[in-house]
Amino acid sequence: MAKTFALIVTYGNHKVQLTEVLNKTLNNSKIDHVFIVDNGSTYDLGREIPEIFSNKVFLIALKENTGSAGGFGRGIREVVKYSKNNEDRLLILDDDSYAEFDALDKIDYLENIFNHQHEHIWSLNRLQIDELPEPDNKSFDYSVKYYYNSFYRFSITNIFGKNRYQIKRNYKCIKNMAFAPYSGLLIGLSVINTVGFPNEEMYLYSDDIEYTFRIAESGIDILQTFDANIRDIAGSWYNSKESNVHDAFFEGTEENYRALYAYRNEAYLAKYIMQKNRFLSNLNYYAWIINILRHMPKNKKGIKQFSKIIKVVHMGRKKHLGQFKKIGR
Repeated sequence: MAKTFALIVTYGNHKVQLTEVLNKTLNNSKIDHVFIVDNGSTYDLGREIPEIFSNKVFLIALKENTGSAGGFGRGIREVVKYSKNNEDRLLILDDDSYAEFDALDKIDYLENIFNHQHEHIWSLNRLQIDELPEPDNKSFDYSVKYYYNSFYRFSITNIFGKNRYQIKRNYKCIKNMAFAPYSGLLIGLSVINTVGFPNEEMYLYSDDIEYTFRIAESGIDILQTFDANIRDIAGSWYNSKESNVHDAFFEGTEENYRALYAYRNEAYLAKYIMQKNRFLSNLNYYAWIINILRHMPKNKKGIKQFSKIIKVVHMGRKKHLGQFKKIGR
């Protein structure tokens, strides 16, 4: 009989949120075993979280923080190594997000009544703790081709001809995505054995986009329904509903390495994953640079921050990945 595994990657001092996520995951009757990757925590998980010793939990302790790409990559490999059934599936979670108890039941219900014709995985709908799920009521989505030659999902050509990349939904409540975050990903072991593992050289940020875009580009659908949810305890380093990511970077008072990793890895994605036409890819790149200049504060700090963006973008375009040693000016 097929099993459902959960994978949680944790790091730093996230004891409180990990404890809550682990308890809710262990109490979910749909989940058979939980794999936890200790990706450089600053406390002893085994000593301070008693639930770690549950016979349903497997702890994978890494010697140092290997970034999201290394943590999730190692965890996925361990699940594949443990599983004996290609029909098993894996639910991936951050240490600050948990699946609602009925989320997997809703997915299974949809699987039974809609009988989706193509090979597929699911991405649970990500909500804040008190946020209500709402259907988007769209009748279409965009195919992976919509993102070809884009830079950070920006493309001049899509301003004028995006309708050609629309995919009509068979059911309005089911979205078809070109990529998805790790957290909330419900993926069959057969899919992992087909597409492989995350690119661990990306280290941090946008590695989930690379992995799931690779899945979608291989012809495997990424589906999402609005009421099969995970709940986010902590949230991101910026609120996308209130602030543009570039404004958030320029307005920050401390060095934001997370944003710099994202800029570098997005440049890598644009050139080595999404580029299908060199001219259009470069056109979108320079248009994106102009947009960054528009957001840049016209002062000494703004120029300094902009120079860091350009430096890490060039690193990505030259395929210089891995962990940063030093950014500098």
